[in-house]
Amino acid sequence: MDVSPFAIPSENTWGIENVRFTKDEYEDYFLRFCRKYLKKIEDENDIRYLQEYVHNTTARHPGLVVFFMNHIKDHFSFQLKYDDKLTFGKIFLYLKSYRFMRTGFRGYLLMYNFTPEEIELCDRVFQGPIDIRPYTSQLYNTSSNTSEDKKRLVMTNILSEQDGKLDFASPYLRTLYLQRRWESTTRSTNPPKDFKSFLHGIFTNMNAEAIQNSYCISTDYQLLEHTWQMEFYRAATQVLPVDIFISPDVGTYWGSSGYVDFFVDDNRSWTIKLLWNSENTSNHKSCFNDIYKPIKDVSKEWAIINIQHPDLSNDNPEYSANSHWINIYCQKNWKSVIIEDEDGRVEVKLMGEYS
Repeated sequence: MDVSPFAIPSENTWGIENVRFTKDEYEDYFLRFCRKYLKKIEDENDIRYLQEYVHNTTARHPGLVVFFMNHIKDHFSFQLKYDDKLTFGKIFLYLKSYRFMRTGFRGYLLMYNFTPEEIELCDRVFQGPIDIRPYTSQLYNTSSNTSEDKKRLVMTNILSEQDGKLDFASPYLRTLYLQRRWESTTRSTNPPKDFKSFLHGIFTNMNAEAIQNSYCISTDYQLLEHTWQMEFYRAATQVLPVDIFISPDVGTYWGSSGYVDFFVDDNRSWTIKLLWNSENTSNHKSCFNDIYKPIKDVSKEWAIINIQHPDLSNDNPEYSANSHWINIYCQKNWKSVIIEDEDGRVEVKLMGEYS
């Protein structure tokens, strides 16, 4: 007798919260693994940093936790045979590398086969968790004409229901999607000569049409900050050579309780915090002497970049520009921006294209 399709009520299903390690289970697994395979991590602080980083990045998802730890062990196996000391810094750089991001995690392979509908939904979720009710009602309604592609995406482990919202199952998957979505870029062969030329290069490589036609808007039809974050990341990967990495949402590595938008490694140590339309300017400025201070202390250059909508005045910034505060005035039709820093103002055309 064929009883399919069979609808399972939502109250009888498990969500991501039900299959995660508890905090105690995670700690027990992690410490056992380190005692057996990562004995060369001698500094207790390095162990604690790694424990917190894997905890936050995987959201304690058992499969991801095991994936992270096994790849760390395998990658450093040769080093672990000898007396070389293993530090969290070395592990962190590996976990941020393209080599790790492109390992055989099945979620990454699934992203290569996303349909346009799935990409559209993931783009929306990337901008922020969305109400899951319209999707769950379609999933449990057998008469719904929702596409099979969208059902597959909602039911996969890439996305999950969390507190009534649809979100990426872990921060790692969110970062993975960001890199997969915009990885096909033409990389520079020469690194930017300094922090200022790096920032100017990013805005030059931004795509005006992508910003003009973005649906990432608020209820008052203003662009959301996520639009700039994603376009900033995409353009930065074109400005930087393949061996210099820009990392989004950085903070835990240096013990910060807050997260800056971007950090550039390769001993440059450039830190960037993006603001949109001068929102909470004084709060973000003070954070660099508070929760962002551990990040500021290791940064050779850092700046808050305040991006202003074309409808706002070009002459009344919240703060005057200096070495750590840069005002960006978007011009009509988003085709150019005026960059105001401590050296004055310069207009830069947005000339980027998607490769």
